[in-house]
Amino acid sequence: IKAVESTFINGLNVKPEDIVVCGKTGTVTFDDVVNELNRLTEASEPEDTVLFYFSGHGTTDHNKHCCLALSDSLLDTQNIIEYFENNASKSKVLFLDCCHAGAISVESSPVFDINETVNEFAGKGYAVFASCSSEQVSGFNPLRNLSLFTCFLCDALSSRLTIREGKKTLNDIHSWLFMLLGNWNKK
Repeated sequence: IKAVESTFINGLNVKPEDIVVCGKTGTVTFDDVVNELNRLTEASEPEDTVLFYFSGHGTTDHNKHCCLALSDSLLDTQNIIEYFENNASKSKVLFLDCCHAGAISVESSPVFDINETVNEFAGKGYAVFASCSSEQVSGFNPLRNLSLFTCFLCDALSSRLTIREGKKTLNDIHSWLFMLLGNWNKK
């Protein structure tokens, strides 16, 4: 939580007061997440960009992915995707770091130029970065006490090499992230 919070602040210039964290106490309940999502829905403006990050256990239940394995229940990933489809903010980016994270379905894929920046992604839907496919499990980087995906995501979001004309594109973040993951896999 601390690594991603710091990366959002320092790598993406997110204001600390605009970050909501569930789980600082070590417990995240279904009600905690739903209440924050509802609060976010009420507070979202059309010009906003929403970033959603989850790291934890992921599992499948009756062939559906339940990435949010919360302290008291499972929250269906598809429900989170549908929530963001209906959020008023202009762009949404979801980072899912858990086993089987790629077991999602996107109803309709918007057509956009991959070189658009996150801010130019306005009104076109959402992007999902998943740590692994529906058949894979996520790994851990013992050198940094973080999962591999979160470790490399923080590096990609913080890297000055992903900045073009003062902005970061989804493509550059994706390319940098998967280059780092690819290098790790080769080792």
